[in-house]
Amino acid sequence: MDRILKVVRLQNLNKMTFIGIPLIILGGAFVLSLLIFALVPVTPSLGYKFAGGAPVAPMWYFMGAGIYALTLTFPFSQAMSVTRREFYLGTMATAALASIGMALIFTVGGYLEQAFDGWGLNGRFFRIPGLWDESPWLQTLTYFTAMMLLFTLGFVFAVIYRRWGRTVMLIVIFAIVAALLLLGFAAIKLGFWVPMFEAIAGIGLWGWTLIGIGVTAVLALLSYLPLRRSIA
Repeated sequence: MDRILKVVRLQNLNKMTFIGIPLIILGGAFVLSLLIFALVPVTPSLGYKFAGGAPVAPMWYFMGAGIYALTLTFPFSQAMSVTRREFYLGTMATAALASIGMALIFTVGGYLEQAFDGWGLNGRFFRIPGLWDESPWLQTLTYFTAMMLLFTLGFVFAVIYRRWGRTVMLIVIFAIVAALLLLGFAAIKLGFWVPMFEAIAGIGLWGWTLIGIGVTAVLALLSYLPLRRSIA
């Protein structure tokens, strides 16, 4: 446990990676959204102003954090005689703590936003439509899950790069993109895109959040296996 905590401290030597940059992105998106709220009228069909994709901006950064967490600190951790298992557990713990922190910021921000009537502008930044309306704690869990999923995905790509090199990593990325494009093409060409989207909608927000947790767990396991043989 002491060595795992050592990895957590190692990952946080640069406070910008897991704390500073996500907060800067969040703060910048929030301020810009308030400025836009002040300039645009309320959407009649919604009855409020929504910040669009701005609230999830910090979420996408976590994929980059997953890459940084391996490439920048893994060699140094091996010089400190930390095992690959300890590095893996400590890194995942660091990502989980950062994701929990960001998710709770959104939950607290959502309650403040509700109390202050959308910051006096009838705006919604922290209260993501659908998620917040279903349950504030569903939004917390979904936001946490999404950040962990993106972090783990970035970590997987970094492990593949370190274990097998750039060519294999690019092949994997190309295969994923090609599979998604083929699925979309087949859905349109064969005419099952409507039932497919109906099935996706039928799973519901809670269902997709639980699926996200499962996918994250699988990716986390898959990332550990090649990490055991990766060179420092």
